[in-house]
Amino acid sequence: MLTELKAYLDNIVLECQSCDASRACLLTKALNEVAEQDEEVRRIITQHLANWQLAITQVLQKAIDQKEIVTERNADLRAHYLMMGIYGLRTFAHTHPEGNTIKKLAKQLYQDVCR
Repeated sequence: MLTELKAYLDNIVLECQSCDASRACLLTKALNEVAEQDEEVRRIITQHLANWQLAITQVLQKAIDQKEIVTERNADLRAHYLMMGIYGLRTFAHTHPEGNTIKKLAKQLYQDVCR
């Protein structure tokens, strides 16, 4: 399970390194730019983000169940932490797109989520 999570995070690093605005997270951009103006848009975006969190939580719970992760923090808290970190990586990459920095931060995020 954790190899899938690592691959997902590696893909996000590639997105960040590309500096291609079209590869930025549409949900995050829409939440920041449009959601304040339209309650229906806000509701839809919030639901998609909740689904994303649920998917991450399920992956982490499987890793916990399979003893790939053995500490006491639960999957839900880990998912929140990972999502916060992904938001941070994407934001940081806008002003610091250097590959090594983003890779190092993503590696640290992965290690923190998995310990």
